[in-house]
Amino acid sequence: MFKKKHIAINSDLNYTQKSSIFLFILIFLFFIFYYDIFSLDNNSDIENYKKIIQSSNIKNKESIDNLIKFINNNQNNIYSSLASLYLSKIYVNNKELSNALLVLKYSLKHTLDSNILNIIILNIAKIQFQLGNKLETIKTINRITDSSWNNIKNDFKRKNL
Repeated sequence: MFKKKHIAINSDLNYTQKSSIFLFILIFLFFIFYYDIFSLDNNSDIENYKKIIQSSNIKNKESIDNLIKFINNNQNNIYSSLASLYLSKIYVNNKELSNALLVLKYSLKHTLDSNILNIIILNIAKIQFQLGNKLETIKTINRITDSSWNNIKNDFKRKNL
């Protein structure tokens, strides 16, 4: 009734086809290997972040220094940005607004995630407003250009400016 068709792979692949297949497999294996290394680094970053945040004591100068070292050692990392936000919160609670502003501005230069970037900009604007710099506050809040943040930006302007 039905005849089975056998699809035979042409064993006469030319040299360029063989080399391109080999190159594809090599690149694929490289990406797998690279992904494993990257995920291991990411896990160690998570553990370091958890350890630093849990061990940080607001009144202990050494734990704040450890937090600053973590931020400096993990630039361009989301955990560094989150640690910067945490450190700025500590400074704001201790009424050290200029230190909080410095930490956030440093983190602003090293943050890659757009949402974290907008959170940092919003916090910088809040601190500038508390310091009485309304012109700087307006300039800073206008740096948020993502349309999904318009409601938050406009709400901040309406309440504070």
